[in-house]
Amino acid sequence: MKPKRQEVELAVFGKRFVALLVDGIVQGFIIALIHLGVGMGGVGNSLQLLLAMLYGWYFLTRHDGQTPGKKLMNIRVIKEDGSAIGDGDAIIRVLVGWISGAVFLIGYIWALFDQRNQTWHDKAVGSLVVNA
Repeated sequence: MKPKRQEVELAVFGKRFVALLVDGIVQGFIIALIHLGVGMGGVGNSLQLLLAMLYGWYFLTRHDGQTPGKKLMNIRVIKEDGSAIGDGDAIIRVLVGWISGAVFLIGYIWALFDQRNQTWHDKAVGSLVVNA
């Protein structure tokens, strides 16, 4: 049985942007440590991709849809029906998030013009970013 759809307040683009910056800084610090330890190149780059995937999956599924940046900005990711993001959704959201940012951040900028403030990676898994 699907949970009842609840009224939610969509997070504004500015909050989402700051959360993305904070998460980028956190991940950047960890990645810098990885590169110091194993160097840049094959292993370092592979660990960097794995870290980004695990970061998104872990926080979105094990911390109520809140990465550290989202927690700081008091926003969270939920499914359109109000339920929590699942494991598969989190992984797909991270992968499509890379695509969203690959070409001039167009998949992120899309949220500025979308009626529900959804990025491409939100649309891919049917998620919303809402005020917590």
